[in-house]
Amino acid sequence: MTTEIKATILKMMLRKNYCVEMSVTGNSMYPQLKEGDSIFLRPSCEYTIGDIIVFIYKNDLLIHRLIKIKDDIYYCKGDSSFRLEDIKKEDIIGSVQNMSSIDNKFIEMSLSVNEEFVSNGYEIEATKASDIYLKYKNQYLEGVTYVNNEKR
Repeated sequence: MTTEIKATILKMMLRKNYCVEMSVTGNSMYPQLKEGDSIFLRPSCEYTIGDIIVFIYKNDLLIHRLIKIKDDIYYCKGDSSFRLEDIKKEDIIGSVQNMSSIDNKFIEMSLSVNEEFVSNGYEIEATKASDIYLKYKNQYLEGVTYVNNEKR
C-alpha cells in the first residue's frame, strides 16, 4: 500500500473521529518515542509548537515534533535528528495524543541543533562535536542509542 493511500485512509478515519493506533518505526523521536511504540492519532484543526504530528514528507509518513511555524510553513524535526522538514498544513494527517508537553527551551535547542547542522554543511560528525549538540544531548537525549536511525 502506498503512502498516499495510507494517508488518505488515516485522514478519512480521523474525520469520522476514530482513534487511530499506529506503531512507530525508527528512532528519530528518541527518547520520547522509539521503535515499536504505539501511538494514538487524533484529528486536529490547529497545531502548536511542541506537538508531535504525523505527516507526509517526500512520499514518507513521518512522526516528528512541530518546532516552528512561519509564513504558513510548518517545520518539523525528530528529537534525535538533525534535519528539518518543511511542510504545508495539508500534509499533516493528525497529532499524537497523550504525549507529555515539552518545554520551550527544548524546542529552541532542537532548532539550534538544526542550524548548527546546516552551518556545518550537513556534516553529522561536525555537528555532533559542536557545543550546542553536546549540551542538547546531555540535557535531553541522555543515553541515546540511535541518531537518524543509526547506532551511535
